[in-house]
Amino acid sequence: MRLIKFFIPAMLCLFLINTTAYSQTNNAQITFDKEIYDYGKIKEEAGPVTHKFNFTNTGAEPIIISHVKASCGCTATDYTRNPIPPGAKGYVSATYNPKNRPGVFNKSITVTSNAEGSTKVLRIKGEVQRKPKTLEDEYRYKIGEIRLKSSNLNFGRVFNTDKVTKEVGIVNPTTEPIKITFDKKPVPKHITIKAVPETLKGKEKGKIVITYDASLRNDWDYVSDRVNVSLNGMYDRNHRFTISATIKEKYSEQVIQNPPIIKFEDGTDFEFGEVKQGDKSGFAIVIRNR
Repeated sequence: MRLIKFFIPAMLCLFLINTTAYSQTNNAQITFDKEIYDYGKIKEEAGPVTHKFNFTNTGAEPIIISHVKASCGCTATDYTRNPIPPGAKGYVSATYNPKNRPGVFNKSITVTSNAEGSTKVLRIKGEVQRKPKTLEDEYRYKIGEIRLKSSNLNFGRVFNTDKVTKEVGIVNPTTEPIKITFDKKPVPKHITIKAVPETLKGKEKGKIVITYDASLRNDWDYVSDRVNVSLNGMYDRNHRFTISATIKEKYSEQVIQNPPIIKFEDGTDFEFGEVKQGDKSGFAIVIRNR
């Protein structure tokens, strides 16, 4: 009896081991040649780059890939759509777009299938070398034949007593001279604007110089003006340059030390009482500076 008691557990243990081994070898198993790919240094202007991760079904059941997802929209994916029989090969490809993405990148691709473990994470990495800037990159905005670094100039926060000057870079990309003026419509009195030089030779760079006199604007907070641009004396209503600022009051030391104090003579609440439909009712609020 002692021998039988020992023999039965041993047989049971051996049966469980064999069953587990059988179930493992009879599942689909996906084995990639490599799970990380380094592109090294790639040029931004060269366009998208693609790597194909090859794999083998090392299990006993066909592999079916149900989903492949990249960690960002900069990476496109593709993969073997049909079931992959045991011993056969398949692939998952990743295409990375380096446009406007200079610098180091490290992206993941998650592969979901019926293989053991359900998901597998692949990685692509590398470094995008920034493309040399073209004239269009540096001067992104266009008014007629000239190009500008910006089609508007925001002076930001200025005090109502400020007179500030800023400038915007321009270029004439053509081979012919272009005269730039701002005289089709009277320029607002608080703005002085001119091109330097006024006539740009072919391929010449210059600047638009703007002086903003907030004391003449007579307004507060965010304000904006549009100035018409004439090229070689020709005016187009779409050729406009926008100038804006946020004007704040600059208080004197006396005001800071002794600020105004508002008082509502009759309080801050008013009761209309009963009002019939169609009737108009109003009241006056009397305020005093204490």
